[in-house]
Amino acid sequence: MTTRQTPSAPGGLDILYAGTLPPHPGGSALLCGPLLQALARMGHRIRAVAPIVEDTTSTLAPFAAGSPNLTVARFAVPYYATVDDFLFDSYRAHLNFEEQQARKRISSWMAVRPADVVMLGRETCLWYLPDDCTDFSAPVVFVAHGLVTHRWMSGLYPEGLCKEILARYQRAARIATPSVNTARFLASVGLDQVRVIPNPVDMELFAPRPKDPCLLRELSVKPDELVVVHASNLKAVKRPLDIVGSAEAALKENPGLVYVIVGDGEYRSIMSDTCQRKGIADRFRFTGWVDHEKMPAYLNLADIVVMASEIETQALVYLEAQASGRLLLTSDIPAAREVVSDGENGLMFRVGDVDDLSAKTLLAAASPALRERIGRVARQTVGAHALQRVASAYDALLREVVLGGIDPDRVSRARPRKHREAGRQ
Repeated sequence: MTTRQTPSAPGGLDILYAGTLPPHPGGSALLCGPLLQALARMGHRIRAVAPIVEDTTSTLAPFAAGSPNLTVARFAVPYYATVDDFLFDSYRAHLNFEEQQARKRISSWMAVRPADVVMLGRETCLWYLPDDCTDFSAPVVFVAHGLVTHRWMSGLYPEGLCKEILARYQRAARIATPSVNTARFLASVGLDQVRVIPNPVDMELFAPRPKDPCLLRELSVKPDELVVVHASNLKAVKRPLDIVGSAEAALKENPGLVYVIVGDGEYRSIMSDTCQRKGIADRFRFTGWVDHEKMPAYLNLADIVVMASEIETQALVYLEAQASGRLLLTSDIPAAREVVSDGENGLMFRVGDVDDLSAKTLLAAASPALRERIGRVARQTVGAHALQRVASAYDALLREVVLGGIDPDRVSRARPRKHREAGRQ
């Protein structure tokens, strides 16, 4: 067994992070950015390496400001990869490029001062970092909350790739996931180092506030119109066309609805074209990506926040909408059931059922009292996801790995176990 050094940061750990960070628009960046800042405030010394698109370097200052324990190094990429899909050769090529860039920084940092623990913010980092980490006897913790895990759970990857994924996941000393459903699947394939830690929400940043009149004017929304907000990266698993289909029916009964679509992705143009064909384009507003710091204003603009996803781990928008005291209308999927009690702190509809989505939208639109009651309860219940509370859970997990007797050599000894139940949801 390799002898582990004692933690090098007085009062905290020396943490090396690899993954995405703001201004990357993906969920892993929005999760790990605030989390790293909170851990730095708790006294941990953090070195982070993350991709950046060359023409967005001017937006880095706000994230780095005010965190003296947090050092961020960036490597340039031609574009942000927000869909981690090994089924496409283009993504594999992008991942290979990221690997080359990240390895240079990781190796140089580790040579100067080995970390106590390595934290990986997205699953694909496991493809290029564990060998380097174990060379320096640093145990690995990673967060399983992305598309790779979802596709594996859903049986969409070939058997050979499933075995490779399992072998990579076995290299981690601990796997953190926000979803009980995901944890059960990972346990079913033999991963016994999984911990469930809920996703965080900043309860001060996301809080109930009046609608911003300037934003209403900017979006050409009248004060008396009822706003339905959807926020995502507009990919297939979010089922964005279900929102368009439900809007067509709902607008026939309530023409005062306005749909604000926050985000971008492959389905933005498809949504826009579909709205044009259906004759409802004037009731939709497409904002594109917005800085996450502006999201509270968009959510507080909403009377209803709708998420139609067929797959989620634990969508940050769920938590942010609830913290903002808004009525969350979400598809009835396992991830949503972990944070929503139908009729109490949110409403649910049958996933893929456009008619049910339309009916629930009209129900919520017709009752301000229902929206107010559900929003108030949602604000109370989402407190379990408060950022500091979640950061404390990660603090405990990281200390457990470093100080709790985990054998760092387990990574180099890991061999793929017999893969089973890869297709079980």
